[in-house]
Amino acid sequence: MHGGSSIRETLASRTSAAHSNVMHFLPFLAVLTGAASHSSSARPAPPVECPRLAASGGSTDLYCIHLIAAPGFSASGSVELSWTGGPYTVGVRPDGTHQWQLRFSLQDLPDSLLHGRRPGFLAWAVPPSMAQVIRLGVVHAGDTDLGPMALDRFLILISAEPDTTVREWRGRIIVRGESASNRLRPADNYQFFLGVAGDRAPAGMHDHHAMPS
Repeated sequence: MHGGSSIRETLASRTSAAHSNVMHFLPFLAVLTGAASHSSSARPAPPVECPRLAASGGSTDLYCIHLIAAPGFSASGSVELSWTGGPYTVGVRPDGTHQWQLRFSLQDLPDSLLHGRRPGFLAWAVPPSMAQVIRLGVVHAGDTDLGPMALDRFLILISAEPDTTVREWRGRIIVRGESASNRLRPADNYQFFLGVAGDRAPAGMHDHHAMPS
């Protein structure tokens, strides 16, 4: 009997000590929790890319292109892809090539680069082969709707141009991105697109055509 009583007294003593330790640290936990909560609430949430597409329940992985800033720039944005109207579920040309409407959403474009008679930012679509550069039109900070554009796999480039009436890409690339369909490609194409191979461009090639940068 005395042994059982001793054990109960020991357990009660240890429980009381543990409770006292917890109560001692509660103020510190409250301070830490409050600081973490304040830090997370003070940090602005990143903007949702392609909000219209996301709200509709469409796949942002397949139909929202994330735009990456070229080195030296802090611009950002996205391109929402949607089907053109027609008798079919998807928009296609007579030859079967997909047709797209594009909504550009851009932030922090570098206005300091705009010099010339009619300066501005132009959007271009380029197939993976880089065999042609399709002029999509003028874009600006905020939302811009362009299209239709017909390509199955493509890259999106936005350049700063001294004259937005030009038909060929001449200015510096500010942001770039690629369609989800372009993921099916040789392993080194992505490095090429990001400019890793830029220092191996053929001699004599004009700087701004050597590589998107």
